[in-house]
Amino acid sequence: MTQDTQGIPLIKIKQKPGRIVSIDYGMARIGIALSDEQKILATSLATLSSERKAEATAEKLLNFLSKH
Repeated sequence: MTQDTQGIPLIKIKQKPGRIVSIDYGMARIGIALSDEQKILATSLATLSSERKAEATAEKLLNFLSKH
């Protein structure tokens, strides 16, 4: 285990490869962003319109995400 400059023990965490999906859920629209492979920067991927029923919105969102 390493220590920082003040002698506090630091734990190294191994990051898993992949990306992060961010979902900004709103009543009218849902924004979807995707990070780069280094998980440093996220960019907008799409904006979906929300449906009247939450189940329909969830299905629409899952269908979209399964393609990416």
